[in-house]
Amino acid sequence: MFRRNICGVGTNALNKIFLNLNKDIIRYDGSTDKYVEKLKYNLINKRDSGRFPKDEEFYENLNNKEIYLMRGGFKNYLFNKIENYKTVETKDIYNHLDDGTYSIEHIMPQKLNDDWFEELGDNAEEIHEKWIHKLGNLTITGYNSDMGNSSFTKKRDGKHGFKKSGIRMNQDLALLDSWGEEEIEKRQKDLLNLSVYEIWKYPTTNFELQREDVEYISLADDYDLKGKKILKINFRGEESSFRSWSEAFTFVIKQLHYEDKSQLINLVTQKRDDILANSLSIDFEDLINYEKIDESIFVSTNNNTNTKIRILSKLFELYEEDPDNLIFYFEDSDNFDRTPENIKEEYWKYAIPIIKEANIDNETFMNVTRSKGSWITGTTGTSGFYISCYYYMKSAKVSMTLNKPDKEVNKAAFDYLYKNKENIENNLGLKLYWNRLDDNKMSTIDVAIENINSKDKSNWEKIAKFHAEMSDAFYKEFVPRLREFKNQYKK
Repeated sequence: MFRRNICGVGTNALNKIFLNLNKDIIRYDGSTDKYVEKLKYNLINKRDSGRFPKDEEFYENLNNKEIYLMRGGFKNYLFNKIENYKTVETKDIYNHLDDGTYSIEHIMPQKLNDDWFEELGDNAEEIHEKWIHKLGNLTITGYNSDMGNSSFTKKRDGKHGFKKSGIRMNQDLALLDSWGEEEIEKRQKDLLNLSVYEIWKYPTTNFELQREDVEYISLADDYDLKGKKILKINFRGEESSFRSWSEAFTFVIKQLHYEDKSQLINLVTQKRDDILANSLSIDFEDLINYEKIDESIFVSTNNNTNTKIRILSKLFELYEEDPDNLIFYFEDSDNFDRTPENIKEEYWKYAIPIIKEANIDNETFMNVTRSKGSWITGTTGTSGFYISCYYYMKSAKVSMTLNKPDKEVNKAAFDYLYKNKENIENNLGLKLYWNRLDDNKMSTIDVAIENINSKDKSNWEKIAKFHAEMSDAFYKEFVPRLREFKNQYKK
């Protein structure tokens, strides 16, 4: 819950996650054996709004978070956990912060005076703006009013200063001679490493799901499904059986629509000419065969299996849903081109060291360890703006994604970059796909290699080199411009 809060993951999926946890765990093998291991497996394999944020996402967001401005409950919890980690001499930090006995102390104060301008040096205001509310500049005290805007020396040596504090978070501060950006940055990294890799450590498990001996693919895979008889689907970890493609097709659309009704309502009321507009209608008389999705929303079922898959793929783009969250199971046949379940994880195990080496200067993928999905994501130093590498069965892609919570900021950032489209493409020596995605919150800028058999391991060197070189090039080309944008943008 804390990782999700820091990463800004919405709470709307939590009721469903917790409601289905026990059912999910038991359905793996029909028993409660290895219950905790299966619990961990279930949580770390959820995606998107249900996800358990991984280390790289948690680290980046905690690093960028203005902790002092957080909601009280989570903020109190954070300091309580840090202060009491691995000690039996615990203190009730949470409730003391809640009742005002303790307070959060800005080591470098919220308002600079002459002492602090001298302490911080020529870049005092810039340092102050960057670090004032970050974790590295915060501690706990019961004597906030005594400290005020005092110099670091007075805060350290005063009557109720850090040297005499009974709070463990202040012990390291008592040993320092000064408090400037170097000290803040070191403490920030120390607290981040403690938080991400120890206190809120990412769970690991040896449990592996033993799938039934049936054929399966995800929506992300590219296959000809003509003539395939569906048995069941797995959508976001939940399995459902169906007698026909139309039933499964309609079921998934209803699930998406239930969570955000505005998308389909907007789609059926707009005048557009594409596969979605031609498949969904407010009037069932426009359709030959149809299923009702909601009042005045109908979807055509008078199409073949591959068309239904195309429609679902477009809807997943519209809803920003990961296509790996939908898996189809079929009756067994001899001529089906099965992809090994672990092929993606095997590729990333091969490719990640190559990608890290190419990005060693910018550390974009420094904290990426492994992936079972179709992509890995690297940090850029700005929350919501990130570089991702994608691995599909017949293609590969590198993407600069603009996905802050505020849609307006994403579109402004895209427009800022697009103004320099010609220079950017000339510098990179290739054409990019510029996807403003006006109907979506996020925008992307992509480059891809198409029509390559990614399952053939002899192609992995080429794909990994593409991921490595293009992610590094994207960082060098886009990140400095996005930092300029961040400094200039005023909403």
